[in-house]
Amino acid sequence: MGCPLYSVTATFVGRFDHADHRLKAVRDKDTARMTIGGGAFGHLGGWDSQIVIGSVSEVIATKIDPSTYEPKK
Repeated sequence: MGCPLYSVTATFVGRFDHADHRLKAVRDKDTARMTIGGGAFGHLGGWDSQIVIGSVSEVIATKIDPSTYEPKK
């Protein structure tokens, strides 16, 4: 790899949102198509939970020695 590697730690403050229902397939009688219903977050409502980050602090990046990832002889 030609790029440096870092280990990053930070403190995140925010909230965890959860929609209390299950994803389920629903058949539309008029079109005979199956649709996914019940999700609340993400692409096509495919997730029932999300994390909303309000702030990030105490970010510490420590460079990782590249030899850590080289094959051992």
